[in-house]
Amino acid sequence: MSAVAERVRRHWPALALCVVSAVVAVVVKHTVFPLLSFNNDEAVYRLQADAIAHGHLFPPTPALHDSFRPWLGAVSGGHYVLKYSLALPSLMAVSQLLVGSFDLYLAAVGAGVAGATYLLALELLDDRRHALVAAGLVVGSPVVLLHSALLLPYLPTMLFLELFAWALVRGTRRRSALLVAVSGLAIGMAFNIRPYDAALFGAPWVAYAVWRRPGVRQVLAFLAPTGAALAVFLILNQLTTSHPLRPPFAFIEPADAFGFGERRQQPFERLRTFSIFEAVEGSVAHGRMLLYWLCGGPLLVVLAVAGWRHLRRAEARVLLIAAIAVPVGYFVFWAPWNATVVWGGARFLGPYYYVVVLVPAAVLAARGLGVLGTRSRLATTVVASLLVAVTLIVATVVTGHHLRITRDQKAIAAMLHDAPPRPKIVFTQPSQFLMNPVAFAGNDSTLTGETIYAVQRGAGDLDVQRMFRDRDAYLLTLGGDFTDSRRGASGRLRPLEHVTGPDVRGRVLVRFPKGVWNVELEVQAFGQARTYRLPYHRGRRYEHFSVTTDGARLVGRTPYTQYTPRVVRLDPSAPVVPAVDRGLVITLYLGPLDGSSRPRAIARDRVPLRRTADRIEALLPTGRGWSTRNLKLRLLEASAEPTR
Repeated sequence: MSAVAERVRRHWPALALCVVSAVVAVVVKHTVFPLLSFNNDEAVYRLQADAIAHGHLFPPTPALHDSFRPWLGAVSGGHYVLKYSLALPSLMAVSQLLVGSFDLYLAAVGAGVAGATYLLALELLDDRRHALVAAGLVVGSPVVLLHSALLLPYLPTMLFLELFAWALVRGTRRRSALLVAVSGLAIGMAFNIRPYDAALFGAPWVAYAVWRRPGVRQVLAFLAPTGAALAVFLILNQLTTSHPLRPPFAFIEPADAFGFGERRQQPFERLRTFSIFEAVEGSVAHGRMLLYWLCGGPLLVVLAVAGWRHLRRAEARVLLIAAIAVPVGYFVFWAPWNATVVWGGARFLGPYYYVVVLVPAAVLAARGLGVLGTRSRLATTVVASLLVAVTLIVATVVTGHHLRITRDQKAIAAMLHDAPPRPKIVFTQPSQFLMNPVAFAGNDSTLTGETIYAVQRGAGDLDVQRMFRDRDAYLLTLGGDFTDSRRGASGRLRPLEHVTGPDVRGRVLVRFPKGVWNVELEVQAFGQARTYRLPYHRGRRYEHFSVTTDGARLVGRTPYTQYTPRVVRLDPSAPVVPAVDRGLVITLYLGPLDGSSRPRAIARDRVPLRRTADRIEALLPTGRGWSTRNLKLRLLEASAEPTR
């Protein structure tokens, strides 16, 4: 029997686990996340990979680029600069070129995590069965099952960090320059994907390697690929942000950074104070969440503590220190607090910033379960059954949540198929970016396809419609909550009609909330705003408006105020969407009848509008269009006058 066949025979259960993990990743992708998850970072990586697959480092910017601006994207040097490094999208692009999808990439990551965990555990435990259990505990964790089907960087980073630790331990033991070089390449890849994670996890291992007093050949073997990876990192930064030490992560918003202070992710968001109190809150919330996303939940922690008592190898201590260094380092970064407390999406995506902590927990728990097996088979069977039961409960709850979100997204996407099968240009609202709040509402890097999406931006929509005059124009209105399945998400698709003339007329549907209110409707166009008081009407009613070259007004009503809106100038140095002519802006205000407080805006709608010397040009929604069954009725909705 050949040496390869003998190794396959000895490790075939681990190989089988790799295959199962790969299949599960692809199946979960196509059943639970066919339209990607509600974490729209996935769409960013998909767009980057598509650009690379088409021969571009960055997605090129078309004319009217602000109307096609993607989520977490800024414009620089004739292309879109997206928030994340190009290392991971490059791997995704290989899969796209080879098989036309990301399935190969997802299968490779799923199998790789199982295999890397097995190799590292085998090196630390010297027991094939225990190593297999450790690998099963990692890939069976709900957070890994979920992320193996997502185009997010946390699981691939963990894969490369595991390969780095395994190759470094085995290489230093055997004085193998080749294995040490593999470890340098792996930590270099991890650094290019998530530099902070690689630095936190890698530092204890580098200290361990120095303590082992490596030879000159080993040092050079480690530094060569690591230096090459660092050079790639600096070159990509230079190409992306014009500075080798400035990664794209902070290019869009410098306040999205490490340390305490004012923080936000996008320039248009309000600044949030991140102090030591928020750091404690975020760390505790993220850490507590980790207990339930482990395979077996808190029971795995008990087994890990028991396993630690029977594991005295120095490398196991280094692994534990390296994993603990990650949450400790994230204490001064606002991301865990934002994910768990502010945004809250981590509740259904898992504690992904701490995912590498799974590795030592699983390795130690595998040893603890093995020790228990030598004492009582019955106890081992009961504990293993509890591990599986707890995991199935968490996985079922989380999967059900994502399936309901996917159901809503599919209903919205189905509206596009219900429309006439002709090329479309679809304007989306209310987001300022494409691929948000639904990832599928975005374009590829070539801006082609049956459907092209554009952000509704006011008067500029008329230029986009003219740019794609051979396509049918539609307005896609999104509403509801795309992260919480209990609230649900909805959408409405309506055809757009290009209207021009000296006087543009339309109507606005006003829905009155329950109760008795002071109702005001403001119409604003061409620098003039007029406010009207409306009599309260239970249910809904239509108000008709007219737009001429001197502004907009409600037909048959007299305004009680008329003014010139104040212009707020944005900081010209900030890479944000510039101020544009919003066209016709209709705002609904509600306040108490006794006038005890000022009315506040509760709904707003916009109509693309432009004027020339004596004519008005507009894009008005027309007809009922299509809507999802769970449509959350809007309080305000402008449309063209019905044809009589």
